[in-house]
Amino acid sequence: MKHPSQRWKLIVELFAALALSSCNEVEIQQSKEWVDKMDELRGKTEQAIPLKPYRTEQQVIFKDYFGELLKTALRITEDEKVAKQFNRWVSKDDPNQICSRIFIRKGDWESVNAGCTKNSFYLCSEDVRAYLDTLKSLRDHLSADQQKRFDESRACRAAVGS
Repeated sequence: MKHPSQRWKLIVELFAALALSSCNEVEIQQSKEWVDKMDELRGKTEQAIPLKPYRTEQQVIFKDYFGELLKTALRITEDEKVAKQFNRWVSKDDPNQICSRIFIRKGDWESVNAGCTKNSFYLCSEDVRAYLDTLKSLRDHLSADQQKRFDESRACRAAVGS
């Protein structure tokens, strides 16, 4: 028979293992939900790109997409725990799949950016203009191995234009 303190230690370890397991499941679920949301916003953005001149409806679509991307990049930049979570998630998925569902191509962004400028006035959200910096920030917060996977991915390269 085990000593009572050993039983408590075993119970605590078991509880900790279950808690960590459920945290990872929650992280994975949250990541999947975020990718689904970004995929939907990206799709709406791609549909809105050719609809020039941009009106309020298109500008709202752009603000939603580029704003969500920037918000996520800022969270990753400001919170080391979120950055680690981001790296774990990226390491478990195909970078082509991730990038094709999250990012628009650089050429599409250039078209949006040009359509947002009229008579030297920028009519869209600043989040739109910050897209390439946002991508760079996301990439920079990946581990070296994940950056290499990002750089080798066709879809990720199309987003940054390399």
